[in-house]
Amino acid sequence: MFRMSCVARARTIGPRVGAISALALLLALNFAVRSYIAVRPLEYIDGLTIPDDAYLSLTLARNIAQGHGPQYGGHYTNGFQPLYVFLMVPAYWAIPQDNVAPVHLALLLMSLFDTLTLLLLFRLVRRLTTSAFTPVLAALLWTFHPRIIGVAANGLETALACFFVTWILSYFHRYFVQAENAPTKRRCIGLGALLGMGMLARIDCILLAAIVTTCLLWTQKTTLRKAFGSQVLVSTSAFLAYLPWLVYSFSYTGDLYPISGSATRFMTLEGLDAPPTFGNLYGRMLEAAVRAIAVPNTTLTYALAILLVGVLAFRHRLGRPSKGRVTLLVVGWGYAALLVCAYAFCIFGPHYFDRYLHPVRIPLLLTVALLTDAVLSLFKTGLVQGGVAILVAGFMLASQCSDPYFNALLFKKSGRDLGYMNLGLWARATFPAGTVIGGSQTGAVGYFADHLKVVNLDGVVNKQCYESLVRRTNMQYVREEGIQYVFGWEVNLAFLVRR
Repeated sequence: MFRMSCVARARTIGPRVGAISALALLLALNFAVRSYIAVRPLEYIDGLTIPDDAYLSLTLARNIAQGHGPQYGGHYTNGFQPLYVFLMVPAYWAIPQDNVAPVHLALLLMSLFDTLTLLLLFRLVRRLTTSAFTPVLAALLWTFHPRIIGVAANGLETALACFFVTWILSYFHRYFVQAENAPTKRRCIGLGALLGMGMLARIDCILLAAIVTTCLLWTQKTTLRKAFGSQVLVSTSAFLAYLPWLVYSFSYTGDLYPISGSATRFMTLEGLDAPPTFGNLYGRMLEAAVRAIAVPNTTLTYALAILLVGVLAFRHRLGRPSKGRVTLLVVGWGYAALLVCAYAFCIFGPHYFDRYLHPVRIPLLLTVALLTDAVLSLFKTGLVQGGVAILVAGFMLASQCSDPYFNALLFKKSGRDLGYMNLGLWARATFPAGTVIGGSQTGAVGYFADHLKVVNLDGVVNKQCYESLVRRTNMQYVREEGIQYVFGWEVNLAFLVRR
């Protein structure tokens, strides 16, 4: 009997140890790939992964570290995502005289959060699926996805926000969907705190909060009193988590809502010759949003289509999906739909859709994982399942790793002439200290040419400039600020002249 007990225990412990070992290896591999890119010379990756907005955020972090508050170009602003900026402040305390090292630290920090996202994804997929191969396949697809790698190295809050989106989905599924008992007060407070932190990471996480709380009401519709109590706890906790930022923002700027979204929307609408319609604006924005999701995720999109056909063909052998899986996908894709609608029909900014819509990859990858698991369940033996999983993984990874962007991230050894850092270094070498210059996309100039006064003229981090653009008094504003030089792309300068 003792021998049989030991054998049974070994059979239980063995797979668990194997899963932990596989997860540890995958996490190490994920962080290694991203940290390798994070420490590459900045001239190799600037312009390839780092947009100008990254330097705006880092300039604000540096100014806060130096005791100037959230100031840019002599004006206080709330046009940034606070959690990322505040996390970067200690880097400028530790290395006050270096502009390059903190950029690498920012990329390493986001590489860490991307790896933590993978940890949450792996555990979530393992809970949702039956085959041991499915979470490993999902993790490999995440680790070697070229655009996900690029996002982790973009020097912005995108990877941080995606981490909270994944954590919220995982937490909601585990304690509110999968749990047999009604959610406790502690779990409701925890969910609200996560939603509040998610909004601090990126404001559009409020859309996920709307979907999650609506689904929470639906799952508790038979007990309205408990549902209302849960809503109060979740909403109050989220508000309290977000409240410090509201106080901070109002104390410096007198505003609660960030100006960046309004400025982005205004710049898009300003270029129209007629009132916006589906034909002259909304249709184009929606097409741009769909392309931003489908084109960089070609492998996942094709896999989704092929697996869906296979599942539909053998649906009589698979049975109905569990309620927990369906609920999670409804929440994930509901958030994705709201995100697309918000940017396609309200905020706009199509040049930034690739990073704005990055969280859509979470429900996309979860759906591919669930469909893959369903297909693997058609094969009864683990050996056959493993063979099929290896073939699928090999095909998908070969497709991802053959992407020119993947090769550029890992192997490119010459900088791009259009990298924004080059403009900042040029301004630093060209203008004497104290010169006042202005323009759109001023992040890198303000960051690297820190001996100049750089005034943002697209209004994204400058409320006074935004108001002058709306009133068509921008040239008066330029004179009042004492701006001596204005720089930018031709389209930027034409925009300023029109206003």
